[in-house]
Amino acid sequence: ITQEIAPHLFQFKQDHNHFDLAFSNGNGSHHSWFSIFHSQPAYQWHHVQKQNWKMGSPALQRLKQLGYQIRVYSSAQLNYYGMEKLLFGENQSIVDSFQNFPHNYPISAADADAQTVDAFQKDLLAHPELKEGQCVIFFWDSTHFDYSWPKDWTPKFTPISPTIAYFHLFQSATQIEQIKNRYRNAVFYVDSLFGKLE
Repeated sequence: ITQEIAPHLFQFKQDHNHFDLAFSNGNGSHHSWFSIFHSQPAYQWHHVQKQNWKMGSPALQRLKQLGYQIRVYSSAQLNYYGMEKLLFGENQSIVDSFQNFPHNYPISAADADAQTVDAFQKDLLAHPELKEGQCVIFFWDSTHFDYSWPKDWTPKFTPISPTIAYFHLFQSATQIEQIKNRYRNAVFYVDSLFGKLE
């Protein structure tokens, strides 16, 4: 998260309390989401899932008890490994509003991510009271395989790989840098969405 690649997130970090060094609790989405929402190490994910946990995130449960509304805007497939129930309870029981924007061809992840922001901004215009007392959660997919941004959006980092060929027997230094640029562009795009929410 540098000023060049993610200027809005970089500035957000500068303006608020932050840690200069941090480690991810997991190397996959389901482990990371579990750790964030359940405040437990990633290796506990399978144990909690085997218990058929139906209550959702303990932290979100507490926010509900304190009077917050829980609003979710997602382009991600939260049924992945049963995460929807694990995070938000059976039948989304602890969520007040759940809006899902799936991306299947020809809709890209970037298009769906933008739809989440549009929906949130429309909700704020229609209901100004939503500006306070809310816990609003976004799940975006542009920075996941295969790293996307809108077709009419000019990539900042070039040259880029037209696709991500993970399964090549050998990746040259040039190919790797082009894949990195593809990821940098996806991060830069997601950062622009974050900037709209500031």
